[in-house]
Amino acid sequence: MAEWNPNNLACQCTWAELFVLRQSRKSFSNSGNVKMQDMLFFNPAAGSGTLENEAKMLADELDNIFRKVDGARFEDGVTRAKALADTVAILKQANKTMTELAEAIDINYLFWREK
Repeated sequence: MAEWNPNNLACQCTWAELFVLRQSRKSFSNSGNVKMQDMLFFNPAAGSGTLENEAKMLADELDNIFRKVDGARFEDGVTRAKALADTVAILKQANKTMTELAEAIDINYLFWREK
């Protein structure tokens, strides 16, 4: 997945959960290029330890929503620890985009309507 696509469940769910969590208030079509630094959790004045903790908390929230609400499960061979680590790695990088976050999520999660 290299593009922001309304037909991709990882894109849909990533956007929807970040919207509900008020991390970004942009419409789906305007969200693919939203950078991590533009999300609510990302505080440029915070130290790296604080950013790490905020990213871990958000990754945990996303994981719980994906699995408990959206009906996602981990892709074959993926552990919760790996999925969280991959999500946190993107969340901590100021210039990474929502598309890149959705791509990492797509690699780790199989959403309920995916084949």
